[in-house]
Amino acid sequence: MSNDETIDLCTDLLEQIRPILAGHPPEVQGGTLAMALAIWLAGHEPQFRDKLLTAHVEAVFNLTPTYARTIRRKLKQRAN
Repeated sequence: MSNDETIDLCTDLLEQIRPILAGHPPEVQGGTLAMALAIWLAGHEPQFRDKLLTAHVEAVFNLTPTYARTIRRKLKQRAN
């Protein structure tokens, strides 16, 4: 699978998950995501988990500014 195909599939899955999490308090959203991440990590051999988690957190940090801009733009549009 190419990087573009992976991104497209991830985006599609995100759009399916988004309405399920929407409207729940942050601690429920975060807790649900933490549980999903723990399941994902548990599915890998213990010797790979540290590197996988580090790579995952780096990806989250790298994606956050893009999504923050998107959220601010949507909030601005709603206010106008």
